[in-house]
Amino acid sequence: MRTKLLRAMRDGLYASHLLEIPAAVLRPFCHRISTLDAGEARSRLEQFSPCPDGTAMAKHRVIEPARVNLQIVVNVYNLEKYIRECADSILRQETAYSFRVIFVDDGSKDASPEILDTYAADPRVQVIHQVNVGPASKNTGLELLDADYVLFVDGDDMLEQGSVQAMLEEAYRRDADIVQIGLSRLEEGHIDRQKNVKAVREAPPYGELTGFACGKVIRSRLFETVQFPPGFWHADTIISFLIHPMAAGRYRIPAYGYVYRCTSGRLSKKAPSSPKCADTFYITERMMEEHAVRGLPCDRAYYDELLRQVLLNARRMRKTPSDIREAVFILTGELFERYFERADVRPTIHKGLRKALLARDYGSYRLYCRTHF
Repeated sequence: MRTKLLRAMRDGLYASHLLEIPAAVLRPFCHRISTLDAGEARSRLEQFSPCPDGTAMAKHRVIEPARVNLQIVVNVYNLEKYIRECADSILRQETAYSFRVIFVDDGSKDASPEILDTYAADPRVQVIHQVNVGPASKNTGLELLDADYVLFVDGDDMLEQGSVQAMLEEAYRRDADIVQIGLSRLEEGHIDRQKNVKAVREAPPYGELTGFACGKVIRSRLFETVQFPPGFWHADTIISFLIHPMAAGRYRIPAYGYVYRCTSGRLSKKAPSSPKCADTFYITERMMEEHAVRGLPCDRAYYDELLRQVLLNARRMRKTPSDIREAVFILTGELFERYFERADVRPTIHKGLRKALLARDYGSYRLYCRTHF
């Protein structure tokens, strides 16, 4: 076993700390070539959880010149405990810029609709009640884009005072397509400031900006042909795969302004226990297809981003049966063959992961994912 581990480490497949892990733990994850074919893998995954048929392709109406500087879209589903705090944090923003707020009640069954209606008298506010559509409820707020920029806020999160001013000031100063502010996590009353830049910094298309739709102002015209794919969990994947690479100027600013509340109702909490978590693979596949259709660059930076996404998918599906995870492994390898290997593109990171995918080495893939979560 030790010889095999040393050889694996020499080949760059595993993290250096693996020697500290007992051999009994590693043994089930060692080198194993999968004999599963792509057709059976697809059938197996579809039986476990069918692929949604939604698309990110859309046609939204963008009004120019815009009526306001910022359109804030707040999606709400059963958030009676938090929605007042969220709404007040937005409407009390002190800023030189104009903004409107669209609250989208996505078929809430608690008191959220009634609470939202109490804000409807504010001329800056529009409240929309609709049947539940899930994560794609943000699309309702995109049907008419009457602002230069759009900002998404989840109904259980908050904006710190001055966040709108800070983001828009930088956006207009630099004529930026995206400006991202620092993120804080709120859990059990404790706020944890996430790592942020110390000065304004331009960001590349991949690797630095978060994949969240929230916490950044985005130029409205980027959504003219893009929507959150209906029917999919993890619909925010469009941000990393389509919006970021389509943007001309992307910046991070040192200020903190978006407060992400960690609750048990979050998709990240419930997804691993549901067959619907397979959407994390399906939406990756769909985004790769639409990334190609839009003619966005298929380069090393994009390859690196896809490998990071593969690790994220593995983490999200960690509680699914092994045969389902193996099916996703095979289908992911097929995607990488189709979009990268034929184009002779090579990554700069996670080369061991790429090697396992292309060699159909499911054992090495499992071990790599386990040691890089």
